[in-house]
Amino acid sequence: MKKLAVTSIVLSAGLVITLLISTTSDWIAPVLVTLLTLLWLTGLNLGWGWSYDTGFLTLIVAAAWGLRWDTSPLWMSVVVVLALIGWDLSRFLTRVSATAQKEWLRRVQSEHIRHLVLVLLVIIVVTAEGLTVQIPLNLGQSILLGFVLVMSLAWLLRAAQREGLG
Repeated sequence: MKKLAVTSIVLSAGLVITLLISTTSDWIAPVLVTLLTLLWLTGLNLGWGWSYDTGFLTLIVAAAWGLRWDTSPLWMSVVVVLALIGWDLSRFLTRVSATAQKEWLRRVQSEHIRHLVLVLLVIIVVTAEGLTVQIPLNLGQSILLGFVLVMSLAWLLRAAQREGLG
């Protein structure tokens, strides 16, 4: 797993959200999103762990604002998923970059990718269901539902790990 892959994922998310919100908002939002996405990429090369979180939160907030500006929910979901993948792989690369054990590194990378694929499949199913079934929820209910989904997914991953599936 190379920094180039993470860089392309982060750039894709940043480019999509910048293009979408530039058509619906003033100039400051796209410029700010672009600058903070570039900060994330600079931090990836310099080892600044805090820049991953800042960039991730920037893209998530921009996607939420994009929904407010009536952009496509599908594209905002794509941005969120790409931001999540980029953030996860950025942090993972930082953690494993110091190791010299090739066998251990390959095993850990394959386990991590398997877990990431499982999480992405759940996200895709939940997102597809959410985009097709329109249930009117207010912000509080949406946050509660998201929290329940995250906790359920964490429980599922722990159970799969205990059973030796993950």
